[in-house]
Amino acid sequence: MGNVEVKGAKPAETNRLLHATRSLRATAKGASLKPGKTYTPKRIESAIALMKQDLAKHQHLASKVHLDQSIYHHDTNHADLVIGTRPGPIVKVRVQGAKLSWLPFLRGKQMKKLIPIFSEGKRVHSLQETRIPAALVTCERICGSM
Repeated sequence: MGNVEVKGAKPAETNRLLHATRSLRATAKGASLKPGKTYTPKRIESAIALMKQDLAKHQHLASKVHLDQSIYHHDTNHADLVIGTRPGPIVKVRVQGAKLSWLPFLRGKQMKKLIPIFSEGKRVHSLQETRIPAALVTCERICGSM
């Protein structure tokens, strides 16, 4: 693995995404993109999934992340990566009136399980697909376009 470049995101998001792929968590998941690591398709897929998770954690639920280019250098036996991102709009989901869990720290996990907008790659055109009544769920699109 050589240099990794992230394109399409703001500089602050780019730095955060690169840091996410060089963290201890990335190493534990086999998604580390540090220079000198072996280049495997599984490592690249894991790193892209980790970047998508990081963007979702920062309320970019409709984000796209993909490998744009992989440039191999024969003399150094390293491959430079260019990863394309499209963070998408910031989406805030609020649930009002429904008790999702008695334990506060399980609320987010339960919300992700019940509301399909949190599922990767799915777009919810109507809230009828949710298991929570539509009157209780409010989705707000803060900025950007889908």
